[in-house]
Amino acid sequence: MSFLDTIGQQAVARLKNNILNVTYNGIQPANNTGKLAESIRYEATETRVTVYAENYVYNVSEGRKAGKYPPYNPNDTRYGVKTKGVNKGKPRGTFPQLADWVETKSGVKSRLGFDAKTEAEKAGTVFAIAKKMAEEGNLIHRKGGSDMLSSVIDEAFTNAIKNEISGILVLEFKSILNGNT
Repeated sequence: MSFLDTIGQQAVARLKNNILNVTYNGIQPANNTGKLAESIRYEATETRVTVYAENYVYNVSEGRKAGKYPPYNPNDTRYGVKTKGVNKGKPRGTFPQLADWVETKSGVKSRLGFDAKTEAEKAGTVFAIAKKMAEEGNLIHRKGGSDMLSSVIDEAFTNAIKNEISGILVLEFKSILNGNT
């Protein structure tokens, strides 16, 4: 295993720990469905380590700023179809990622009484959350974000990498000086 593989493994382990276990700004750990933590992986080449995650990892860490609604799917029938008006029989549509979050986050679900609501009320609740996010950003953003990503490469981790590199360089220089190139 190469030195950069070791760094990649450690970075992935640290990020997964942050997602699964660390509370930021009084908000529960970022793990909701486990999908984000499972998506964390790395690739190491001879000169670089790249860490990959689901594309929403930044929003989980720093929050979603105000200004626009989350992604909306007008054809989503999760909350049934419209029963009144000119659009009767058409899908209610929803914000799928936000709806997934509400449906799987037990604290949010119970606080909103989500399970006791009708399909139309559930759609309205998800819309109300999306509207609040569009107007003010989400709670993580309003609290100033978190250091979930940046804390992966903290001073201790950086120093350990520097020490390892120093050790490798010393061994390489000794090898060169001894004529073992």
